[in-house]
Amino acid sequence: MASCSFNPRTVFRQTSNGLLEEMVGMLNVPMRLNWSELAETDVDSIIAAYQGLDEESRQRVELTLHDLHSMVGEESQLAIFQQCRRAGENEFLKELEQYESRYDVAILTRLARPEVWRVATRFALADRVIGGRSSYRRIELPAAKPRTSSKDLRSFASALSAFYSAHQARLPGR
Repeated sequence: MASCSFNPRTVFRQTSNGLLEEMVGMLNVPMRLNWSELAETDVDSIIAAYQGLDEESRQRVELTLHDLHSMVGEESQLAIFQQCRRAGENEFLKELEQYESRYDVAILTRLARPEVWRVATRFALADRVIGGRSSYRRIELPAAKPRTSSKDLRSFASALSAFYSAHQARLPGR
């Protein structure tokens, strides 16, 4: 996760205008800006246009900005790069490595490779929830048919109960 709390101004300031324009276009949000005339540092004009949006459009943009912000931390960026490698997106990975802004890396991934974005955000969220690197546990295993017979399910339930009982250190009589 990003090191500071979410603020739309920060996301607008840290993201290239061209990528912001593309994102707004993808969302079909009528942001009244002449993007080609904006300087990269002209955040106030972008904020004013953002605040001038109707409630529904502003919420769509804000949710997207929040998603981008959640993917600029070290672990989240690592999840993006790992998923690019895993998906065989080597050329795209080289393109991402050219960007200095982590916000640009996040937004470009969302715009250009939605499947990579979807998987990377899922693993980044799992990493934040469990407090570790869940994506390290992703290994290539051959496909196998799940064992769902009654006997297998009882065995699994018993093993799971034993695992949690042992880790909760339950004492007799409690």
